[in-house]
Parts: sequence; C-alpha cells; structure tokens
Amino acid sequence: MIITYHWKNTGDTNTTFGELAMDLQVYQSGIGLNKTYLHSRGGSSIEGYKTQSDDIKIAKGEESDATIAYQLDDATGDLYVVANQATRYHEGIVSAFKAPTSGTQYEQVQPDDIAPAPKATEAEKRKMKRISSYSGTPSSPSTT
Repeated sequence: MIITYHWKNTGDTNTTFGELAMDLQVYQSGIGLNKTYLHSRGGSSIEGYKTQSDDIKIAKGEESDATIAYQLDDATGDLYVVANQATRYHEGIVSAFKAPTSGTQYEQVQPDDIAPAPKATEAEKRKMKRISSYSGTPSSPSTT
C-alpha cells in the first residue's frame, strides 16, 4: 500500500516531511501496519512511489508529496491514517480509506466512517510491563 501525503511548509525554515511528521500510523481493521520500502527489479520506477520523498527539503511556502509504503494484512480491510508532529502529543491529521470493492484503489472517506484503532483499557494497561526505558536499559516492571 502506498500512501501519498500532500503537504505544505508553513514554517519559517526549510524542512522535510520526515522532520515534520515523524509519527505516522496506519491501521487496517484496527491493526497497525508496518512501514516498508519498495524496490523494483531492474531499476524501473514504481508507479505512485518515490523513494525517500519524505526526506526532500522544501522551502517556506512550497508544497510537496511524500509517499510512504505500508505492508497490508489483506486487501479487504479499511485504512485509518494518523500523522502527528513529533513534538505534539495530540492526534494530528486523520484520514480514512474504504477498501476497494474491485480493483486496487482505496476510496478516501471521512474518518468518522472508519472505526479508529482500538485503545487499551486502563485494566489492560495495568497488566502491561515495561521491559526497557527509552534509553534502552532494562527497567523494573511498571504498572503503566
């Protein structure tokens, strides 16, 4: 699955899409999808996909497209897409796509038309154990 993010640099400095939206999540039927990289045989380009397009710096006021590939679980589940800025903790841009009934093109719909990814309940969170800190060092079990 290739998702194209069209964006505009409204900041004051040159930036990349990767610097702006580092937290990109795509869910299919409530399950998070893995980001992947596409490579063609023989060096030909893949339609709709531009390698490292999220790493191209653009100037203030400019617009660009960033294409990110994700590994689908199947071809029948709807997609729920969330793009957050790395420095923000609230939900950013949200978009949704209905699975194709024929062909391969997903139809963009209102996010309310797709069930968002499920969130763990407080009871489920209490059963989880932290196995390492952000620095990668092991830590003791936690109730968070």
